[in-house]
Formats: sequence, structure tokens, C-alpha cells
Amino acid sequence: MNADNGSHIGPSALHTIESIAALERRFNSEQNRRSRMVVHAIDRVATVRFLAAEVAIILVWLGYNTLAGRNGAFDPAPFSLLGVTLATTGVISTTCLLIKATEQSRRDRERDQLRLHVSLLNEHKMTKLIHLSTLCLERAGMDREEIARELEDLMEAGSIEDTLGALRSRMPVP
Repeated sequence: MNADNGSHIGPSALHTIESIAALERRFNSEQNRRSRMVVHAIDRVATVRFLAAEVAIILVWLGYNTLAGRNGAFDPAPFSLLGVTLATTGVISTTCLLIKATEQSRRDRERDQLRLHVSLLNEHKMTKLIHLSTLCLERAGMDREEIARELEDLMEAGSIEDTLGALRSRMPVP
């Protein structure tokens, strides 16, 4: 199978793949340069390496200003310049995180809508398959009552609430 051209993929699956790809292209085109810079900056800031560098800078800052004394220190105790610097950095980082979270939330909503669309299409296809299977079974000589019993067994999967309850009861507690 050639993954590039989708030659062995059905038209419905190919349509879904194209929809997902179009959605990603739209996300990327709608994200302006500043927004991409914010996301890139947050991806760099939200690392252990950045945290270690920030702690090291603070320690050097405190060490230098403590050892230099009042005359040589650029930020003598109580280190008000350090406080303002950290507060400003915190506000900027928090704002950038909120921008990224808002963008991700929007993407998630649109992906959820796409998943719903795919699920509805799959349900429609399953209904058609059941109908076609019923016709085939009738032509093969199986009576409607026997088909109905078989379909009933198939449909006894339970409600969504029951399924979710069973899943939750079996999941490990974090």
C-alpha cells in the first residue's frame, strides 16, 4: 500500500483523512506569527532545563548581591529588582500559557466536532450493513424472528452509562 496516495484506502476513509488534514492546515494558517511565537516560547519555557536555568540565575543574583555588599550590589537586599523581574516574568509566562491553552481548547473543540461527525457516519454505515446483512440472511433462508434474535444479542452491549460505569470501576485510581 502506498501511504502517500491512499490507493488502498476506501473513499470514505480517504474523505475523513482529508478532513483531518484540512483541519490541521486551517489551524496552521489561522495561527498568526505572534501566536506561533508565543506557542514556541511556551514550549521552551515549560521544560526542566528552563527551570534549572532560572533557579541558577536567581542563585547567582542572590549570591552576587549578597557578597558584593551595599556599595557593589546592583540589587541589594531585600532584592526588589529581583522581585519585580520575577513577577514580570511570571505575568508574561502566565499570559502566554493562557494564550496557548485557549488555542489548544479551540483546536480540541473542532477535533471533537470532527470525531462526532465520523462517529455519526460510522453509525449510519453500521445501520446500512445491518440492513444489508438482514436482506442477505433472509435470502439465505433464515426467518425474520431468528434474525431479530441474533440482532437482539448483538444489541445487548448495554447502555453508554452502563459501559462507562463498568469502565470507571475497573480503572486504577490516579
